[in-house]
Amino acid sequence: DDAEQSNSQMFICLQQAMLKFKELMEAESKRLRNEDRCSQLLEDVKGQLLVKTMLSLQDEEMKLAAFLMQRLKVPMPVFQALLNLLLPNATEKELTLVVNGICPEKFISSEINEDKVDEQGKRRLKKSKMSLDLKVRNKLIAEYLENI
Repeated sequence: DDAEQSNSQMFICLQQAMLKFKELMEAESKRLRNEDRCSQLLEDVKGQLLVKTMLSLQDEEMKLAAFLMQRLKVPMPVFQALLNLLLPNATEKELTLVVNGICPEKFISSEINEDKVDEQGKRRLKKSKMSLDLKVRNKLIAEYLENI
């Protein structure tokens, strides 16, 4: 009788312990789900902030590029050649979007007047364009080789 009562009490204690364990596991699972949901929300917010920051920086870079192009009076063919070097995988449509984003219409249409440029200026322009192409190309190749 004592053994049976002792076994019964042990069974009840084990049942209570199992019930308590099940409650703890459910509470922990709920906590982990909530933590995971909060973590995902935080990652989403971080991603959105990163996109906003990138777009803002891109806009500022476009403004700076437009300002520099206007101040330096970079001819459109030189600028387009530079874009082709910097963005070799870009399609013509993508390059046009970049050019349109950087250059106002009036600047695009006002390219160098060939009549006013003397022979020496033409040679200097051609030499500087080739030099710029070479420098940019060499820099890109060097950076690529460093990353390998």
